[in-house]
Amino acid sequence: MPVVYPFFIAVITILHIVAGNPGQAQFSDALMPMLISLGFTLVAFLVLRLILKNWEAAGLIVGLFLVLFFTYGYIFAYLRGVAKAAVKVPGLIILTIVFAAALTLGVFLIVKYKTRLRTAMRTSSGKTLKVMAIAYLAGLLLIFLFGYVISGITLGALQAHLMFFTFCAVMVVGTYLIVKYKDRLRNPTLFLNVMSGALLVLVLVNVFMSGSHGGPNIKVDEVRQAANNKAVTTPDPATLPDIYYIILDSYGSESFLSSHYGYDNSGFVRWLEDRGFYVARDSQSNYNQTYWSLASSLNLNYVDPQILRKGDNATLRKMIEDNSLMRFLKSKGYRFAFFGSSYPLTQRNRYADFTLGSGWANSEFTRTLLSTTAVRYFTPAHTTRKAVLNAFSNIPRARNEVDGPLFLFAHIEPPHAPYLFDRNGKPLKQTDDEDKMYVEQLMFVNKKVETLVDRILAESKRPPVIIVQGDHSPKQSGKTRQTEILNVYHLPVGANLLYPSITPVNSFRVVLNSLFGTDFKLLPDHSYEGFPK
Repeated sequence: MPVVYPFFIAVITILHIVAGNPGQAQFSDALMPMLISLGFTLVAFLVLRLILKNWEAAGLIVGLFLVLFFTYGYIFAYLRGVAKAAVKVPGLIILTIVFAAALTLGVFLIVKYKTRLRTAMRTSSGKTLKVMAIAYLAGLLLIFLFGYVISGITLGALQAHLMFFTFCAVMVVGTYLIVKYKDRLRNPTLFLNVMSGALLVLVLVNVFMSGSHGGPNIKVDEVRQAANNKAVTTPDPATLPDIYYIILDSYGSESFLSSHYGYDNSGFVRWLEDRGFYVARDSQSNYNQTYWSLASSLNLNYVDPQILRKGDNATLRKMIEDNSLMRFLKSKGYRFAFFGSSYPLTQRNRYADFTLGSGWANSEFTRTLLSTTAVRYFTPAHTTRKAVLNAFSNIPRARNEVDGPLFLFAHIEPPHAPYLFDRNGKPLKQTDDEDKMYVEQLMFVNKKVETLVDRILAESKRPPVIIVQGDHSPKQSGKTRQTEILNVYHLPVGANLLYPSITPVNSFRVVLNSLFGTDFKLLPDHSYEGFPK
């Protein structure tokens, strides 16, 4: 009987993420994780076959491991949600009740089936299972006593330890039973081949039906038309300033930080003003989601409400990647440098002349995938920390990577969660106080922006255009959806056209009008906290 289902299982969960996130995750995002998963499956399968001398047993052990590995995160998230929603009492009381109920049930079952257990435990296999059961219960008790009661670790950490220990126990017991009954696995193998094959076909159909493999064409707008308009001034590229457009995800305005976080950010704002920045103190984001905001600001226009209502992420991806601002600036001699984030829609840009992305290992797709697996038990966010640090240190170096004037776009995730840095750049201790963690990370971002701006200003041959914006404000959950953002401008010309309430949709209308003599009309500064009407 051919054993193929472990290889199907190795890719089903990965493809499921692609199918479940149309327009955000692409099939290409899944290629490297699938190759790694298939490679591991093949090696483990062959090694176990050599050890057990049985194809079916080797396949079932690998299949069991893959199922446990790829479902760990889903089960953990579900159980954590149940625990949080169950009762509003201290975690120690919850765990005490759970343990008491489990022990009571265990005693009841032992008393009820004591005769059968006595008979079973006299066999060699029964003794092995008894040892496993005792070891498991002892492990649970030790984790509970020393982890929670004595060491005082958080409830979430204790849940992770208990669940990982349980999964290991299931794997050990499952392996033991598979080896014991390895000569009776023909029918289960046939069943698993058929079921996993059917699931794989279903997932593949969903992937390609979702349209995650491509996107629509972008309409020709006034900015793209202006790129080919001979009446528009085309200065000598040697005289044009470099343009840096830096997005700090979820960075709120000075007043917002003061009123919602009790944090005084005036020192950083004064520092920016001392460096010649104009601070739009009353600015708001046009939308309260990253993709909507960037699709708008990079195309100098509001997004068609129908696209937003349909959740058409494929179109938003295309609008961000093949944006009108980039097209216009390239037509005037600019070279495009792209610094991607781990977010799917700003992870890469095929039109960039120079790019530094987060890489597949730091991508949002990979992070999402790993969060559904047992890797989440071991993995802090070191890879993401490295990507953020690389972005801040490499942005000033982009000037040396291209000839001609530079247009640089960078999407930097902090101060948005995950909260990775304290104010000094060290790993941030995770707590339940998200507001405090946000402020700590924001203080780190401030220091990095100061260093970044000083380097850009010092190394630029001509005064550059620097725009630093939040794509939306923090606290984008529940009933609280605010739109006040940081929005600051360093403009060598045209600063007199700025005003306190300017929003990102008009940022580059001002810049292009000033540098190239275009006649883009300023749009009404709307800010939508939901779907536009």
